[in-house]
Order: sequence, then C-alpha cells, then structure tokens
Amino acid sequence: VSHRARANASGWFRQRVAYGSSAAPLARRHPGALAPLRTNAWSVAAWLAATAGRPAAAAGLGLSSAAMFARSLPSLPRRAAFDLARRGHVEAGQQIASAIRRTWWPLLMLAAVRSRIARRVLVAAAVAARHPIGLADDVAYSIGVWKGMVAERTIAPIVPVISLGGVRSRPTVPHRRPSEPLPSPS
Repeated sequence: VSHRARANASGWFRQRVAYGSSAAPLARRHPGALAPLRTNAWSVAAWLAATAGRPAAAAGLGLSSAAMFARSLPSLPRRAAFDLARRGHVEAGQQIASAIRRTWWPLLMLAAVRSRIARRVLVAAAVAARHPIGLADDVAYSIGVWKGMVAERTIAPIVPVISLGGVRSRPTVPHRRPSEPLPSPS
C-alpha cells in the first residue's frame, strides 16, 4: 500500500501523532495485544543494572539467564544456546529503548528531574534510535499515544508484558487451522 507523504514537517508530525493516538482505542478493543514491550524479567534486570552503572551485575544476570536457557534446551549445543541468549538480551535492549522512545519518555522525563539513572536511561534510549528522524518519529508517535490515553481514559498502551519465566511454551495468539472461520470481532 502506498500513500502520499506529507508535504512539510508539520504535516508529517501531525500524521505521526494521529498514528499514535490510535493505540488507546485499539488497546481497549484488543486487551493485552498492544503492549509496548514484551520481554522477560532477566533482560529487563540486566539492562537496568547496565544503565545504573553496574556492569558486573548486568553481566552476571545475562550469564545466569544464558546458563538457565542452555539447560532448558539440552539438545542444543551450549555455545549455540549462549549465543541465542546473548542475541536475545541485545534485542531486548533495542525493544526497551524503542518502548522508552515511543511510550514512556514523558514518565522518564519527570523522573529525570531527580534521578541520574532516569537521565542515563533517556540518553541511552535516544542514542539507540541511531537517527534523528527516527527519534522525532518516536516522539511524535508517543505524543499521540498519550493524547489517546487521555481521550480513552486508559493506560493500557504503556503497560509492558514482562514474563518471569524463560522460554515461552505456547504462542500468544491461539493457533487456528486455515479451514476454521475467523473469530467474530468483539
């Protein structure tokens, strides 16, 4: 699908805000489906330790979770399991940074007034954007998310899903055979 790009920066910004404002109504219609972040507690703890200036604790958390992951997959060579766990933690870091830029930065801005760690987290998330236009896009979208939350009176679009376990045993979306009818919208 193609569409005409906005002719100027203010039109582009308004379009991105409008896209973000759809998150709250969608979250109301599809509870739990629009979480800004889906990851595990191990990755969150490791990245929090890293941004808090505790690299040894971050490495320990990462290595511990990798060892548990390797044990949960005995048929996979340990080196491959550790590599998967490492890549999972890196990807989780990118997802956390994206969630900060796209939804949580207003809360972190408030916390940053008093917290050095909140300032570090904001800077790390901004740097992870890798491009100023991407950062502007995320901020515009976030403004829309917050506008939509106020209009819909819900915080659902900013609530993360953080699992406490390791490997997920079942998919989030129920499996449906192609011959089965689609569920009716609720």
